Amino acid sequence: MHAPLPIRLLARALSRAGITTLLLAGLILAPSAGRAAEPAQNAARTEETTELWSGTVLSATFRAGICTRRDGAVRGVFLLTHKSGDTDVYHIYGSRVDGEVQARHASGHVFRARVDGNGALTGTVRIKNRIKLTMKGTSRSGVPLSDDCAPLQ
Repeated sequence: MHAPLPIRLLARALSRAGITTLLLAGLILAPSAGRAAEPAQNAARTEETTELWSGTVLSATFRAGICTRRDGAVRGVFLLTHKSGDTDVYHIYGSRVDGEVQARHASGHVFRARVDGNGALTGTVRIKNRIKLTMKGTSRSGVPLSDDCAPLQ
């Protein structure tokens, strides 16, 4: 069984043209694949609630964008700014169960937090060497976040 004529012609043309044409064809076709995925990402985003957390951990300040799906899955970006002005960025993933968020960063750090009815946030950050740090702050719901749930401001 032979491939349809257009596919055979394309294969013959690519074999004659070489790798440069193949790479060029890949560059031309790749952006259209990315555009096709955008509506699905935007649709998924509308099914998430958003929060902006801000507060302190020891002498550092933090801001975190948290996105929660209906099934309780959580993703977010935790920005920890030190007194020196340096900022550490943690992309975290986890869940919300009974009002408590528990999320993990690839480094092994575990973030746990609970927000009360007034928006007061309390929690801990357990770093990979098992040291547990207390975090305190506030939470605002319905705040716009970036596509990866990072704070915009």
